[in-house]
Amino acid sequence: MHGCSTINQVSFSVYWLYVKSMGVVLSCCMLLFFILFKVANVYSSVWLSRWTSDPLLTNASLTNTSQFANRQNLFLGIYAALGGIQGTPAIQTCLKYTQWTARDARDILRGVMVSVVRRMNEITLCRTRLVLGWVTVFGPSRYVTSQLGQLSLASLHGR
Repeated sequence: MHGCSTINQVSFSVYWLYVKSMGVVLSCCMLLFFILFKVANVYSSVWLSRWTSDPLLTNASLTNTSQFANRQNLFLGIYAALGGIQGTPAIQTCLKYTQWTARDARDILRGVMVSVVRRMNEITLCRTRLVLGWVTVFGPSRYVTSQLGQLSLASLHGR
């Protein structure tokens, strides 16, 4: 089996197959978005712990001072920026996934339509051969030649 040569380990060729199927550039973008999301996620947790343990903000007597408000706004602004950094890759990932899904659905539909048209052409060709066979066996008649349209009597007799 491909990709199952060892226990609890996936071979690099399986990952490479996924990367090629999505596209190398888009796969790299997705990896970058994931890394950016995780870094911002971890750092936002670290930032929250720094925010809650800040000595100036834990001092209740400084609550109504401008120094307290400035520090509070600094922590809040950086935390909001980290949230935006987390949200941007998540939205980009959703948009890329939607784009891939639409592209793949289009390609699948195109393939289905091509096979349907090919099959219709094969059926039409088989019916034409059947009518030509009848004409050859039974001879040309007004009904058969009117059904064939552009086909002339000379081409039916091989001249």
